[in-house]
Amino acid sequence: ALRGLRRATDAIASLEQATKLDPAHLNALSNLGVLYKEERRFAEAHATFERAHRLSPSNAVLLCNHASVCEREG
Repeated sequence: ALRGLRRATDAIASLEQATKLDPAHLNALSNLGVLYKEERRFAEAHATFERAHRLSPSNAVLLCNHASVCEREG
C-alpha cells in the first residue's frame, strides 16, 4: 500500500521491521528486495534476495528479481 503511494521510505521501514519480527517472511523479503532495487540500493537488494533465496531456492520470481539486481550491479 505504501509503495503505491510512492512512500518507499516508509514501506522499506515497515518491511525491515516485518523481517526482523519474522526472518522467514518470504513475501516481506521479496517486497523489500524489490523496493531496494527500485531505490537503487543494489547491495541491500542483493543481500535481501540472497536471504530469500536460502528460504526458497526454487522460487522463480525471487531468482528473476535477484538476477535483475546482479545485472544492474554489473
